[in-house]
Amino acid sequence: TLTEALAHRKKLIAVPRSHSGCEQIIRAEAVARVYDGIWVLPEHKLSTEAIGQALRSGLAAPPPRLEIEMSGNARLVELLRNEVQHARR
Repeated sequence: TLTEALAHRKKLIAVPRSHSGCEQIIRAEAVARVYDGIWVLPEHKLSTEAIGQALRSGLAAPPPRLEIEMSGNARLVELLRNEVQHARR
């Protein structure tokens, strides 16, 4: 879901899970450092007030400025094809 939102330059409120470790929190906060269209609400800080504030901020904010290229798989296939073609020469 996160990558789809980033690929389409959508605003989102992320509530990363914390019960299975802190990986989702680390990733969401890393994205928030570079993408201006995400508001991260860790589970332990989740409240109606926090959700309301994130909604107000998100609705008032302009569309995200940063466009993040999310076509890594297609790019990898292209690079591998180029390598195979180069190796055949």
